[in-house]
Amino acid sequence: EAAKVDLGGPANEVKLEEAKRRIIEAYKEEGFYYVDVRTSLERSLDATKARVRFDINEGERVIVTQIVIRG
Repeated sequence: EAAKVDLGGPANEVKLEEAKRRIIEAYKEEGFYYVDVRTSLERSLDATKARVRFDINEGERVIVTQIVIRG
């Protein structure tokens, strides 16, 4: 859902990088600051179709318990 990739739409590296950034931002909003997202694009033999895979490693959830402002 966060990737906002149109099924059946054209696949290109720029759109995949944009989708990857959207996924990273969505996970960071949930506290997974060290999330790692990798993409792989598999093209069909005749290059008319492709399948994208997003491998997501959430890492540790970051929780801010205190903010101290001095000065």
